[in-house]
Amino acid sequence: GDITRLDNARLMAHAVTQLCVITLQLLSERHIQRFSGVLS
Repeated sequence: GDITRLDNARLMAHAVTQLCVITLQLLSERHIQRFSGVLS
């Protein structure tokens, strides 16, 4: 039982990390588009 619990926690942490990375990438892309629109 302990092993599966650790695996689940690791999977959750991995999923949360990926979500954060994807969110940051989307936000940065949106900001870059906004900045390029302001600069042009």
